Amino acid sequence: AENASLEVHLAQVEEAERRAAGAEAALEPLKAEMDAGRVRAEHAEARLAEGMARCEARVAERDRAETAAVRARDDATASIDALSADLAAAQNALEQSQNALEESRRLSTARE
Repeated sequence: AENASLEVHLAQVEEAERRAAGAEAALEPLKAEMDAGRVRAEHAEARLAEGMARCEARVAERDRAETAAVRARDDATASIDALSADLAAAQNALEQSQNALEESRRLSTARE
């Protein structure tokens, strides 16, 4: 009876081992699929990092361009202000010259 009990137990162990081996075999494709998914995820992360680096570079370039544009605008404004001041001075000098010319003509006409 003890032998029969051991044989039944041995048969149960063998059956459990066969089921475990079958389950492991069934898991192999899933493990392979998980590994492939992990590789795809790593590649996607690498592409994402590259894309983010390109985006950051574009943002930095845009910032540099905006800074240069602001500087150029400020330089142009300063140039316009300087030219306006020069123009005002020239107009003032012209007006003084015209006044002096008119005064000279008036004096010349008065002597005659």
